[in-house]
Amino acid sequence: PPRAGGRRPVAFGNELGGAQGIAAHLPPEQYARELLELRAILEATWPERPPLLLAPDTNFDAEWFGAFLANVFANSSAEDNFNASQPQRPPLDYVTHHMYPLGAGDDAELRIRAVDPKKLDLSAERLKLVQ
Repeated sequence: PPRAGGRRPVAFGNELGGAQGIAAHLPPEQYARELLELRAILEATWPERPPLLLAPDTNFDAEWFGAFLANVFANSSAEDNFNASQPQRPPLDYVTHHMYPLGAGDDAELRIRAVDPKKLDLSAERLKLVQ
């Protein structure tokens, strides 16, 4: 697995949020609450160098993502979720999402679309929808 500064990442969830979740469709408030619980566990287990926390790792839904991020940052607390001897860390190290702008992996035109900056720009525009 990739490492950043010698720390392994921990991803929380896989397509669990939003209307397009595969098996579970967790509301953003629950997902945020459980993410903060995981952050507290990681901080308690590895107080010196906790793993990086990546989430939500789900299909992009602007409304769901906006509510999720609002809940994560509104409900995080340095006293409750972080080791006070360390500088305060954000409740989430990386925001991740699944993006499928290129279509199915078996498409003969995939290589051409993969290097088309317009396709990647569409994903960047989608992220601007989060409020």
